[in-house]
Amino acid sequence: MRLIDADAFKNYIRGALDDVKHLYKDNGAWAKEITDSFCMDIDEQPTVEAEPRWTPCSERLPEKNCRCLTTNEAWGSFEVDWNTWIDGQWLYPNEKPIAWMPLPEPYKGGDE
Repeated sequence: MRLIDADAFKNYIRGALDDVKHLYKDNGAWAKEITDSFCMDIDEQPTVEAEPRWTPCSERLPEKNCRCLTTNEAWGSFEVDWNTWIDGQWLYPNEKPIAWMPLPEPYKGGDE
């Protein structure tokens, strides 16, 4: 899978339309409809973060039960560990999670 900059790609498509619309009797009205349709399709695609991002617990907690990496406050410093969010609470609440991110999918072999 390749990640692309959707806004840059839409700008590229619109620029290509501007380059050729003078070649058509209708000034490229049909091509504009197709371009607008492509851009709407692009906008409907999910946003993917290239790298995992820590979510502060003060901002948001997991929406469903999951095993997570957590950054915990421990004796005045921070440590990374794993914890489980289950039924609206941390399995190990004494670790005082301040941020979390879901664990990645396990490696299944082959080219992933």
